[in-house]
Amino acid sequence: MFNLKKNILLTASFLSVSIFATDYDNAKFDNYVSDQGVNEVLAEAQFIICTLSRLGTKELAGDGAYKATVYADECEAATASATDATAGTEAPSSASDSASSSAAATGSADTSGKDIDIVYVNTAFTSRTVQTTKGWLINDKPWDDNSNSEPKNIMYLLNEQTETASDTNKFGDFTLRYQKATFGNTEDDLPEWYTCPAETSREYQWSWCADGAGLGRALLIANDGSIKFKSELHNSPQQNVVADYLDNGDIAGVYSRSSGFMDESLRDDSCDEIAQGEDGEWDHDAWWECQPEEFRNSNVQILGIFAFGIASENKSYCTAMS
Repeated sequence: MFNLKKNILLTASFLSVSIFATDYDNAKFDNYVSDQGVNEVLAEAQFIICTLSRLGTKELAGDGAYKATVYADECEAATASATDATAGTEAPSSASDSASSSAAATGSADTSGKDIDIVYVNTAFTSRTVQTTKGWLINDKPWDDNSNSEPKNIMYLLNEQTETASDTNKFGDFTLRYQKATFGNTEDDLPEWYTCPAETSREYQWSWCADGAGLGRALLIANDGSIKFKSELHNSPQQNVVADYLDNGDIAGVYSRSSGFMDESLRDDSCDEIAQGEDGEWDHDAWWECQPEEFRNSNVQILGIFAFGIASENKSYCTAMS
């Protein structure tokens, strides 16, 4: 594990990008600014909201447990641009009729050629004003560096909604909590560089080979057209954002992004030979222990706090570190 040596709060920088219409085809397009974290965190939050709208909780409240079939590509298309306050902003499905087309108790829809998720759901009104939805989603795909860079896992979710979406309340009012944990992994399911500890060891219960090892959690709150989102999940940067979605399509708010780096000039390249076994497998622990202490202690974490604004009419984007 890397040692945290420094925390740096950056306090100065400014970036502004504007896209103006031209006569060339007079084409409208969505503005996405590469490597600007606000686009990614807004897209993730909007993807979650879109997915909630497809769980069928309005139609099936109080009917017991059921399976909802969710077509992920529908929400990926809806959130392809996070710079539009109308993208992927359907309310949780307790306030949306659209869920019935893609979520069903039987999950028997034609799924050929579709990227789908099966969510196990139970929803009911736990008071006169609160609809509570519990669910879980299993990812049973082995690790793949290109398509699934996480161990097999189960995600639990809890959503409490007090207000449905409307013309004056874009998302409705709700609080969603979810967390991930390892589930059903063997060493064959994991990357080559990962070795399962002995089941009798103290380390085993915290490893990916044991069920229930934490992979992170997230919180999403929607209220009166605004969202608050915080996510700390495995293999993903920490996400934090507060955003107001205005009636004219503009978005304004604050977000933070953490990152880190190490002093590569201190790295010992000869450790690569030690880590590369005769069988061709890479031993990350051996590589790490071989490195000089100066390199292992050189990790620097950076936290940036940004104010941002996105104008819908002219597709302009502005962010400033504060």
